[in-house]
Order: sequence, then C-alpha cells, then structure tokens
Amino acid sequence: GGAISALSESLTAVSVKTDKGTASGRLRATAASTPSGVTARVGLSVAASDSDNAASAAMFLQATSGGVGEILINASRLRMVDSNLNGQVVFAVEDGVTRLNIANIGTVNAGVLNSLNGKMTINLNLGTITIRS
Repeated sequence: GGAISALSESLTAVSVKTDKGTASGRLRATAASTPSGVTARVGLSVAASDSDNAASAAMFLQATSGGVGEILINASRLRMVDSNLNGQVVFAVEDGVTRLNIANIGTVNAGVLNSLNGKMTINLNLGTITIRS
C-alpha cells in the first residue's frame, strides 16, 4: 500500500482599507499527517500600515509527533504585563534586549556582569571584580 497523507485547515481573516491605511488579522489552524509524522499548528497574525509606517506581529503554537511543542512569537516588541500591578510591564524584549523588573532566579550561568552605569564589572570566568569611579 501507498503512504497516506491528510490535511485539515481552517482560516479566518479580516481586513480593512481606508484613506488612513490598511489593517488585517488572521487566525489559521492546520493539522497534517504525512509519512514522516503528524503536526498541528495554530497561527495568529496581525498587520497595520499607513503611508509612512508598517507593523506586523505573529504567534504560532506548534506540536509535532517528534515530541516538540513550541510557541513562536515574531514581533518588533514583546511585553508581558501584570494585571495586579495596573498593567505594569514586568517582562519585555525589544531591539534584541530582554528586560525584567524583578528576577527571582535559583541558578545563574553567566560570563560577565556589568553595572548599568559602567562603574563595576564582575568577570565570572576570570574571577575578577573591577570597580571604576
């Protein structure tokens, strides 16, 4: 017998275009079975643009029969807020930098710690502490 493959897909999309610009949103879910395994994926994406600027963001939830479940986020800025703190941003990723307001970490593996003002450096690999005035 030949290999059996199957695909199921659902797509919901909305969009608008006016003299102010364009905006769209999509929700897509797929489930696939191929000879190499099965995969389920849900994608949520948004985009907005005007004559000067454009922005988009997307999030994907994916699971495979290979034992991998993952969440992928593609955005120019990622923020998590705490509703108990009046929406205060407690975690952010922007321009390749991750920021945390408070971190309670059991173990840290690092090479170098630098103070924000540049006055102190702890090189954990070399075992040195440098303090500048």
